[in-house]
Amino acid sequence: MASTLDQSFSVGKESTYGTVVSLARAFEVDADGWKRQQESIPSVGMRPGLQGEGSDRQKTVVMGAQGKTKFEVLNKGLGLLLQSLGTTTGPTQQGATAAYKTTVTSATASPAIYYTAQMQRVDSSDTVRPFTYPGSTITKWKWSHQVGGLLEAELDWDARTESTATAAGSAVSPTTATTYDWTQLQCTINGTEYCLANVDLEIDLGLKTNRRLMCATSAGLKRAPKRAAVPTVTGALKGEFDDLTNFALYTAGTIVPIVLTWTGASIGGGNNFSITITMAACKLEGDTPESSLTDLTMQPLPFKALYDGTNPMYKIEYQSTDTTL
Repeated sequence: MASTLDQSFSVGKESTYGTVVSLARAFEVDADGWKRQQESIPSVGMRPGLQGEGSDRQKTVVMGAQGKTKFEVLNKGLGLLLQSLGTTTGPTQQGATAAYKTTVTSATASPAIYYTAQMQRVDSSDTVRPFTYPGSTITKWKWSHQVGGLLEAELDWDARTESTATAAGSAVSPTTATTYDWTQLQCTINGTEYCLANVDLEIDLGLKTNRRLMCATSAGLKRAPKRAAVPTVTGALKGEFDDLTNFALYTAGTIVPIVLTWTGASIGGGNNFSITITMAACKLEGDTPESSLTDLTMQPLPFKALYDGTNPMYKIEYQSTDTTL
C-alpha cells in the first residue's frame, strides 16, 4: 500500500519531442503544480425545441499541460535540468579529482531540451496514480535565497499533453546529497563583495509554446516550443546601505558584472561543490535607499542582465561529483 508520502516528481530527457522515455531522476519538489489544459468547443445554432447548448454538439480538445515545480537545490543531480538553459559542456573532470564541472551558457538558438515528466499522485485508496507529461519543456527558471533559508529553484514548464496510461516509472534523488544554506552564498557587484539579505533571479527563455496547427502529423498536439522572443534575465538584490558605491553605479547607468557563488563542502584537490552564476553585463535599476525609525537603512538593487556582444548573457557553472548529466 502507498500513502501520500510516496508521491513524487521525476523526469527523463527525451530524444524526440513528445516521445515518452524512462525516468532518470527524481526531484524533491515541495508541491504538485501540474495542470491539464483542455478546451471545450460547443456548437450552437437554431433548431426546433432548443433549450440550451446541445450535449451532442460538444467537442473537447487537449491543449497540453503546464507545470510549476519548486525545490531546494542539491549539490548533486541538477545538471539534468540545467542543460535546458542553453549551450552545455561537461561534466568535465577537474584534474585527477572526483570533481566534475558542468557549464551552461546563454545562446541565440532555442535550447531544444525536452523531458518526459511524471507526477505520481496517491488516491484515497492508497493507490499510486501516475500522470505523465511527454514533451515537457522548461520555459522559465527562478532562483531565490534569503538569510535563514536554503537556495531554491522554481521552474515553469510547458508540456505537449497529459496521460494517465503510462505506467509508474522508478527514479530516485541523488544519494548523500545536501542543500546550499544562506552562509554559503557570496555576491560581487563590479568585482566588489556585496553582503545580501536576499536575492531573486529569473531567467525567461522567450519560448513560444502554443504552436498549434491543423495537420494530420500533429493530431492536434502542439509542436515543440521555440524561441520567439528576446530572453530576459532580471533579478533583485537587497542588503544594508553601506555607502554610495552601488547607488552611484545605479544613477550613472554603469554596466557591471554580477556574480553569485554558492560554495559547499570540499570534494578534494582544492575543488568544492559549488554553483556560480556569472552575468557579465548588468544594469542596476534602482532604488534609492529608504530610511526608517524601526530598522537600518536598506539598499534595494533590482537589475537586468544584458548582452555585451562578447560574453554570454549568463554562465552557470555547477561543480559536483556527477560524472554525467
